[in-house]
Amino acid sequence: MTKDCIVEINLERLHYLLRLYNLSVGEFLAMLNSGHKRALNREEVFTNEMSMALLKRIDKIFNKGIYYYIDFTPVSQGSHASIFFRKQSFNGQLNLEARKMVDKFETLKNTLDTYNVLADVSFERQLPSFTVKDNPRETARVISGLLKMRSHKDEKDHLKFIINQLAKLNIYVFEFVETFNKKQKSNVEGFFIAPNVIVVKRQQGRLKRELFTLAHELGHCVINVEEVENVSDELSSGLSEIEKWCNDFAFYLLMGDEAVKLDGLKYVNAKNDYAHDMIKGMSDATHVSMLAIYTRLVIEKKMSQDDYALVRGGIMANVRRAEEKRKQEAKDGKSVMSSPRPIISNLFRDTMQCALYRGVIDEATFCQQLNVKPERMEAYL
Repeated sequence: MTKDCIVEINLERLHYLLRLYNLSVGEFLAMLNSGHKRALNREEVFTNEMSMALLKRIDKIFNKGIYYYIDFTPVSQGSHASIFFRKQSFNGQLNLEARKMVDKFETLKNTLDTYNVLADVSFERQLPSFTVKDNPRETARVISGLLKMRSHKDEKDHLKFIINQLAKLNIYVFEFVETFNKKQKSNVEGFFIAPNVIVVKRQQGRLKRELFTLAHELGHCVINVEEVENVSDELSSGLSEIEKWCNDFAFYLLMGDEAVKLDGLKYVNAKNDYAHDMIKGMSDATHVSMLAIYTRLVIEKKMSQDDYALVRGGIMANVRRAEEKRKQEAKDGKSVMSSPRPIISNLFRDTMQCALYRGVIDEATFCQQLNVKPERMEAYL
């Protein structure tokens, strides 16, 4: 199939992508024509037949693969098809990259569901049911017991532990990685897709933030409320009841028994050095950021907002310096800023193993889905 040959496409699939990604025709055409001398008009693009060159140009926006557009199978547009058809608004304005990221993992979820059906595997919810009317601290205590939460010295080990404890409760957790030099980045850090998929952004160098995002999205899973969002461990105004609940749940889940120490604090200010040593010790023990702990103190009216702003400024300055140091070391050749590999959940691995053993997929699909080289396949069996 040559670049300039004419192909017949399923035009409905192009319209579907515009609805899925919330793009107007004008926005889509602007993206399509960006960087090109001659601007294509609506009539030239929205046609049942087009050149392969134009089709490839379109797919640079959506990354669905050429065969997606020449597939005449009807596309489902009901509420079961996508979270974007189930929810009209999200906790933040999602950019195109964010919507593409969500669609990617929702497609993976649907694929895994199909594998499980064909392999005659069924999942039942292992979590008790809660609502925002339940006490988030008490709820966190219950879920902590189910997860058999325990501390780990290394942040990444702690992250792996939680991901694989959730796997035992039939909850998939996926990380997505965006390289530091990627031009277009998604503006979300995590999301929950019902009934059992959590996706978080790998926060290389800031794993405490990723842990908090994971715990926050678990909160959404616990109360079964889907969301796509940026999660902040900082003081935020205008949060909904659900977002406040999930933040409270995340904080107490990760803090565990260490939270009791905060109960004993009366007030934090310059006179007691903002309880720096105590809070740093708690942060090291739980992998909850110092900023998140100070945020909790403001919420509990044990610290003024002025003092919080001062402390936050110092913390964020340290974060920026550390990030600049990493970038400079990479530039000088002292370190390599390679893209980290996402953590593979045991549940994801087990699903792929079962599908392979029962003949639902072949070895090539197994390696492709887990992103492993064929020569390393044995390590995942």
